[in-house]
Amino acid sequence: MRIFTFTGHAGEPGRDQSKPVGYDLVPIATTLWAEALRGINPTYAETEDYRTLRLDFAEGGTTSREATIEIGRIRSAFRGKVGGENLSRPLWAWFDGKDRDQPLGQWFFDPARSIRRNFQLDAATFSTAYVSGWPVALDSDN
Repeated sequence: MRIFTFTGHAGEPGRDQSKPVGYDLVPIATTLWAEALRGINPTYAETEDYRTLRLDFAEGGTTSREATIEIGRIRSAFRGKVGGENLSRPLWAWFDGKDRDQPLGQWFFDPARSIRRNFQLDAATFSTAYVSGWPVALDSDN
């Protein structure tokens, strides 16, 4: 049985499966996300227009402001043929079977609203306002 151990750098698995192989954690922003923003590339096979997103941001305790974020076209399925053509999806294109009526990417781009909806939480007790800037840079320069 092969064992993978966090070492801070990725190792190459050898033939001897009893020896551990090192791995590293890399940021999605500079790997998968950066590739999704590029044009046609070997990683992604499909593109989706995510259009715009409206989010609430908390300011000064109890007040909030709504911000409109232009998302636009982003790669939405990994290139592949296992199990079906291009079925594997990155985080921002994932959807639950019962969420097909929701905008694609709702879980990734606005998790607070997804949690409140799916767990039927009351708006008075569960806020969907974010307290800091949006966590994803929409261009590869950031």
